Amino acid sequence: MQTAFVKVLQGFDDASLLPSPFESMGGMCMNILVAEDDEGFVLLMREIFGAMPEHETLFCGNGLEAWWHLTDPTRQFDVVILDINMPHIDGLTLLARMRNHPSFTEMAVIISTGLTARNKITEAGTLRATHYLVKPFPPSTLIEKVKLVEQQLGMAVKEIRIA
Repeated sequence: MQTAFVKVLQGFDDASLLPSPFESMGGMCMNILVAEDDEGFVLLMREIFGAMPEHETLFCGNGLEAWWHLTDPTRQFDVVILDINMPHIDGLTLLARMRNHPSFTEMAVIISTGLTARNKITEAGTLRATHYLVKPFPPSTLIEKVKLVEQQLGMAVKEIRIA
């Protein structure tokens, strides 16, 4: 397995020096589901994941839609990124539902929220969230957490660039 690392390169113009997705991922693709209702934050995440074209990322705006995608038998996700405050089903309720479903008991889940209340952080920990990120955070923080999930799944990590 290749050494895993992520480097955020700002103002880097020569994309030809970046490894190709097939070189860096061995042809593997990580499927990411993002449940986020804040349009501004969705734009930021689209930019972040746009720099990771070897991964497939599906965005949805609420917990109910995320559950629908998770339980779709034609889809399989490697990691879920959840906001907590969302319409229909909030992120922690969705996480609890996931942990009670045999297909999702061990799935990696990154909480991405503006909430800093101790009870929310504790609840996320009790539900075995993989990571808890408090907004706003720099893109490199999310990239680092995705990299850690990739390592846990045994995937090589691509060197990426955020313009």
